[in-house]
Amino acid sequence: MEKLSRFEFDIGVIHFHGLDYLMDSGVFEDKKIVYVIHSVPTPEPYFLDNPFGGHIEVQRSFERLSKVADILVCVSNCEREKLIRLYPRYDSKTRVIYNGIDMTPGEVKKDRQ
Repeated sequence: MEKLSRFEFDIGVIHFHGLDYLMDSGVFEDKKIVYVIHSVPTPEPYFLDNPFGGHIEVQRSFERLSKVADILVCVSNCEREKLIRLYPRYDSKTRVIYNGIDMTPGEVKKDRQ
């Protein structure tokens, strides 16, 4: 935490729900937070009446980060649809960036050498 608190930044990007404890550290105070959701952490198949399958800590962490984040970035439309199905209130702050990569034409390098 000491090293993290020395960084100067305007936007924090979090990729894992288990890092929700960082919200208590004060490091993100007055900072924008982007939570990248690679996968809504539910068992498959999941059920709407108990989507986290009783994993309360996972659910609590996921919901906490989703609530405090300024933007929720999903890595696919499918993941975004799942998120909105479970949490419709987050529709307006959700974006899709495929696999965390902007696939704007002309931006993808085809030469992999």
